Amino acid sequence: IFQERRLAAGKAIPVATRPGLQVLSLQRAELLVSDPDAAQATYEKLFAGQLQFETEVEAADRPLDCRIDWAMGLELVHPKSGEDKIGKLLADKGEHVFTVVWDVDDFEKARQHVLATGFEIQWEHDFGAHGPLKVHKQMVVRPSNTHGLQVILQEREMV
Repeated sequence: IFQERRLAAGKAIPVATRPGLQVLSLQRAELLVSDPDAAQATYEKLFAGQLQFETEVEAADRPLDCRIDWAMGLELVHPKSGEDKIGKLLADKGEHVFTVVWDVDDFEKARQHVLATGFEIQWEHDFGAHGPLKVHKQMVVRPSNTHGLQVILQEREMV
């Protein structure tokens, strides 16, 4: 039903926005997996070989195996250590979607909205200019506020 409504001919796709917060799009979903090779093979098979996983992904100095297909918006995350908090999360909850990342038009407006509506920011960072990005800022909404899902809101602006 959702797909039929979303793809109905002649209908505009609504923009998910409220005053002070404009969500542009879902950028990616991150899956926590126990076997990254098997997970990669599964999704390559499911999507008929259309995935192009980047495997040399910097994982913020964490012991993680991260594989990302930026075009499809899929990231596979596997902890290289059971002692890391992500390793403990995998042991406790098993494989699951654990993070979703949305692009927003204005980081500061999104930040104000998150705080004004009673959510807690667990972490935020301004990465500055890097690669093809002129602006890259992220915040993580505390998962205990979002039914266990790690929600990341980010502002990105290309050079």
